[in-house]
Amino acid sequence: SLHAIRTWAKYKPGAKIGIRINPAAGVSREANTALQYAGNKVTKFGIYQEQFDEALATAAECGLTVSKIHFHTGCGYLTPQLKQLETVIQRGMWFIERCDKLEKVNMGGGLGVPHDAFDQPLDLHQWTEVLKRNFSGTGLHLEVEPGEYLLKDAGLLLLEKTMVEKKKDTLFLGVDGGFNLAPEPAYYQLPLQPVPLELGNRQFMPMRVVGNINEAIDVWYDKSWMPDMDGQEYLALINAGAYSSSMASNFPRQPHQPEGSFLLPSPLFLGIPLHFSPCRIFFVKRLRGAYTASPTADCPAGGLYSSRSGYVPGLPRP
Repeated sequence: SLHAIRTWAKYKPGAKIGIRINPAAGVSREANTALQYAGNKVTKFGIYQEQFDEALATAAECGLTVSKIHFHTGCGYLTPQLKQLETVIQRGMWFIERCDKLEKVNMGGGLGVPHDAFDQPLDLHQWTEVLKRNFSGTGLHLEVEPGEYLLKDAGLLLLEKTMVEKKKDTLFLGVDGGFNLAPEPAYYQLPLQPVPLELGNRQFMPMRVVGNINEAIDVWYDKSWMPDMDGQEYLALINAGAYSSSMASNFPRQPHQPEGSFLLPSPLFLGIPLHFSPCRIFFVKRLRGAYTASPTADCPAGGLYSSRSGYVPGLPRP
């Protein structure tokens, strides 16, 4: 903001600064506007074109040098959204071309991981081609913040089943933890895929997996195909790394981590054997940035969700 430029000049005159811009275009998983920081709706983030000349003039008057441009316009994008990412970058070039002492461009994060069986993993080759087309030959140092892409799979949430009950035509599966533990499904419609610890009789049915908080938004997954859960005590929610614990709260006077629930380092991320039951032993290994789930001879059908590989081996697709 213009206010931030003037304030920074008071404390560090003559410094190099970066300016966050708003290219009035956003990118996110499935065009989810809840995940976009820029777009048709005017937001508080960054400086728009109409203000940019004033921002540069203000920086010059204060003895500051604009050496970096930053933009972060959305989260969770995958391969189908790369065309929109390129639109964001091209709009950002309008700002970049007006900075005569620019050294770096920080394009933020937003690289997504699959959240359900229909998602395919982000094609990093196509992603790098977008960057090359737009930044090759500019001489600029390019920065990217792929934190969520690296850590989303690094945790899973293990919760205890509380009930299975049918209401009208919907079968509910309740668990002993709510959205205060991992708010992204409730706030941003970013699902945490429920995974049974055992496949049981392999007779799958759609269930709405819900938490234990008295709020209508406390839904973990609206339609998850699950086996008969009568004999099972627990289930896992994957994609629980990244922001889950940092966004957690005690609302409504709930502990961050109820008894019986655990936010665990994901074996998918660590590359270690996973032992949930005698029939479900897997080894997950990383191959050039992609995670693959390899079932053992004891369970040739597989059954562990690997969000990096973008499918649910052994589980039916919705």
